[in-house]
Amino acid sequence: MTTPIEAGIAAKADLLRKEWADAGRAGKPDVRILVAKKPAPEDLADWDAAGASELIWGVPDADEATVIKYLDKTAARLGLSA
Repeated sequence: MTTPIEAGIAAKADLLRKEWADAGRAGKPDVRILVAKKPAPEDLADWDAAGASELIWGVPDADEATVIKYLDKTAARLGLSA
C-alpha cells in the first residue's frame, strides 16, 4: 500500500515485483493505492501502469446520506455512475 504523498508508483511497483520474484516468492504482490487527493489523469495512468488492484478512498466522517452523496459525486468524476 502506498502513502498519500507517494509518486512514481509504477516504478516502485516494478521494483517490488522484481524483489518479490528474486526472493523466490510465489505469485505477485498486490498493489493498493491510498488516494488522499483528487487524482490527475497522470496519477490514474501511473496507478494503472503499476497494476494497482485497488484504490482506497477516504470518506467523510458524517451521516449516511452525506457519505452516499460524496461517493456518488466521486463515482461520477471517475465515470462510474450507474
